[in-house]
Amino acid sequence: TKENLLHQGYVAEVEHLEKPILKDFIKEKKETTLVCLDGVSDPRNIGSLIRSAASFKIDGIIIKERHFPNESKLMYKAASGSIEYINIFEVSNINSTLKNLKNKNFWVYGFDGCGDKNFTDVKWQGNNVLVFGSEGSGMHEHTSKYADFLVKIDINEKIESLNISNSAAIVFHHINYLKKKSWLFCKYKIFVKYALVAQLVEQLICNQIITLNKLINSISFFLKYSIGIYF
Repeated sequence: TKENLLHQGYVAEVEHLEKPILKDFIKEKKETTLVCLDGVSDPRNIGSLIRSAASFKIDGIIIKERHFPNESKLMYKAASGSIEYINIFEVSNINSTLKNLKNKNFWVYGFDGCGDKNFTDVKWQGNNVLVFGSEGSGMHEHTSKYADFLVKIDINEKIESLNISNSAAIVFHHINYLKKKSWLFCKYKIFVKYALVAQLVEQLICNQIITLNKLINSISFFLKYSIGIYF
């Protein structure tokens, strides 16, 4: 082939993937993390970034229509099948898309080597957009004006920058880790809450402040009239 890709003797006919609509996707979403590619056009980098985004449960990727190489075999090979597990939003204008997202309560973070602070210092709560520029020139100057914050990845000062797909993978992994940690903490708080309630009930029964039968009747009454469960 023109792109010099190796094959294993198989040919498959596949349909184009459906194109999700961004404004419909964010309507009922909370704690959403989107990635925006500003000027990134290399098929291999886009494919690798898609693979990382799907692996670490990023909600979607925003890319300019004319920069998305949807016919590139190189991109699909680099994505290794993960393109089917990530939402890709093709838009006509990156800047207007960021402006609309800011109006929908999204925080926009631009990744820049000269950023104000390390991205690991951010809590990454709520709805966020991560903007990555091209390797050569970074974010467009006008696009960077839509960023609420400019952040960076802390690397060896002797190294100028990382490949965009490597940078993205580091960021995606960190954010996914924080979300998992937050989820486990919420579950822990619920467990502690019910453990304390159980301990209180046990003390009430032991001190004969309330009998077991009265407790069961109270729980039955609550379930019957608030949830609709009958015993």
